[in-house]
Amino acid sequence: MPLPFYPSLLYLLPPIVSAISYLCYHSTLTPLSLINSTFPLEEVKIITTPISASTSASTVMTSAAAIVVPAATRHTATFIFLHGLGDTGAGWSFVSENFRLRRKFDECSFIFPHAPMIPVTLNMGMRMPSWFNIASLTNIQAAEDEAGILGSARNIHAIIEEQIDKGISSERIILGGFSQGGALALLAGLTSKHKLGGIIGLSAWLPLHQKIESLVSEENKNTDIFQAHGESDRTVQFNWGKLTKEILQDKLGHNVEWHSYPLLEHSADAQEIADMEEWLHTRLPPTSS
Repeated sequence: MPLPFYPSLLYLLPPIVSAISYLCYHSTLTPLSLINSTFPLEEVKIITTPISASTSASTVMTSAAAIVVPAATRHTATFIFLHGLGDTGAGWSFVSENFRLRRKFDECSFIFPHAPMIPVTLNMGMRMPSWFNIASLTNIQAAEDEAGILGSARNIHAIIEEQIDKGISSERIILGGFSQGGALALLAGLTSKHKLGGIIGLSAWLPLHQKIESLVSEENKNTDIFQAHGESDRTVQFNWGKLTKEILQDKLGHNVEWHSYPLLEHSADAQEIADMEEWLHTRLPPTSS
């Protein structure tokens, strides 16, 4: 018999979450992912870039605070993935580790940025890694932090600019994220002034949806989107994901590849990652045999 679930209890332990997040955020080690993963891992070269990076742009993939996994061969593509509330970039580095183990996307570098530590209303005002403030999980779009959302979007745009400056075609840059990070990925991707290869939103929602039509850039009006959501998600409700898909597909006219998983809660599983990988293969094919 499953244990009862009380969403309000998720935030009775914010000091513990904040402490763990702080240690992960400032550590040079790769902490364990905050979601369960059954994927085998391999040792990979991971670079932790500090916020005040002084290393030259020619030797570091990005000046942002991030976990970076360089391309295994010639660098021709970049996958930027944004973590969820309270996590760090290291929480999703298992994706690149799994790809490296199986020699997938060898020409692709992976950037997992760290969100800044900010006070979060949902977390009783305590500081934790967050891309923008969230006031409620009951109505995730109530009192949206527009300034914080757009400010973080500009920071992600700067990472995209760095990759282009390094010679990567914008159409071989994929931007994705999970939960709050997926929300930001959708907003930042749609508003980027560079045509992206695709946008990914896992267990996410579309922020600022009431004004999104005025925000979408001309360059990304037709950018393909991969969206996936667990039907048993009680944190970012499944209906929010479906509404996001309807806005993206029916209102904005995007080609959305939609996947839902009946037993999946607010997490990711092997099938979802496999579906995302298949979609990525069509957007980031190798440029050489």
